[in-house]
Amino acid sequence: MSAPGYEKLAICSWSATDQTTVAKYTKKKKATDWIKPTLSDLRTRLRAELIKHQGSACAYCRRKISEELGLHDLDHVLPKGIALYARFTYERMNLVASCKRCNRNKLDIDVLKNGPLAAGASYPLEPDDYLWVHPYVHRYSSHIRIREGLLFEAKGTAIQRARANAVIKACGLKTLAGVEHRRAAETAIYATDVIDAITTTIGNHRNLKEEDIVAILRRERTELKALTEDSVLRMVSAYRQTKFSEFERELKRHKLK
Repeated sequence: MSAPGYEKLAICSWSATDQTTVAKYTKKKKATDWIKPTLSDLRTRLRAELIKHQGSACAYCRRKISEELGLHDLDHVLPKGIALYARFTYERMNLVASCKRCNRNKLDIDVLKNGPLAAGASYPLEPDDYLWVHPYVHRYSSHIRIREGLLFEAKGTAIQRARANAVIKACGLKTLAGVEHRRAAETAIYATDVIDAITTTIGNHRNLKEEDIVAILRRERTELKALTEDSVLRMVSAYRQTKFSEFERELKRHKLK
């Protein structure tokens, strides 16, 4: 078990029942068939399990991900697109939940220090095997610091910084703040009403600074444009700190409820 705010996923394996199912349907050439219909239920349960153990956070950027199908991906740490790693398509510890952006950017990067592996070699689980921050092998905070506003920094020893920089570069984490700002603006624009805009923008973009959320809400919601920055900041701060009675008072004070 991991989460909340997990550092490293627990070493695990398929249950005996799932292992039997995987073994049955991944014989010979079938071993690389990730979209095999007969394993659909297993993949669905795995998605829910990973998102729970990861605290609903992407394995790489740590942004919030949803269990809803289509809003996240299952990433293969050792890419199944590399021929010698295809045999790990259903290796339990090769699978993590990620946001679609990180998974798309990562593509088929070989993350092994001395890879690719020889045919028949077992799945590597030693820290020094990787040029990448492996969610089951390394502690995230020993490699990557996330400052408020989605600013990613490599930290630790030279080896740890190198692993961190590999993730930061491949997943495009240096440009993530701009992406998150655009997503937050879309959240505010398409919310059903101003209260939904405030609460959903805060809830879905928890890594943004309060002042950034305030600026986005005042820019995108007509109901908030006439209010002062301090007024909107009081609402945002109250909701973020779960001071809901104070949040309600601020809404009523500005006739938003």
